[in-house]
Amino acid sequence: MDNLEIHYFTIFYFLVALSSYFFLGHIIHLIKKSHPFLKKHHALSRTISVVLIVGSTRLFAIPLQKALEHVFDKKLDYTEYDVLQGYFMGKTMALVFLFIMILYLSK
Repeated sequence: MDNLEIHYFTIFYFLVALSSYFFLGHIIHLIKKSHPFLKKHHALSRTISVVLIVGSTRLFAIPLQKALEHVFDKKLDYTEYDVLQGYFMGKTMALVFLFIMILYLSK
């Protein structure tokens, strides 16, 4: 399978974008409620929430990477270009999916 690395990063960034869309507001709200200091500093609460989302998505991505390496018997050897291409493809797919979903649910 050609460009396995690009497919991997596309899936990863697609999941990051969707989880950010669906869960970021809820996580920010929970973080702000956890401590009075964070209630006053919205930017810090937002940063912590984004780190939690990317970290939790990475928890799913690491076993996916190991499974892909095991199934295809190939070590994922990627460059910055592969990561960047996967980033743009994953984010674009997520935006198109969310746009279609919003259009469908607005009817």
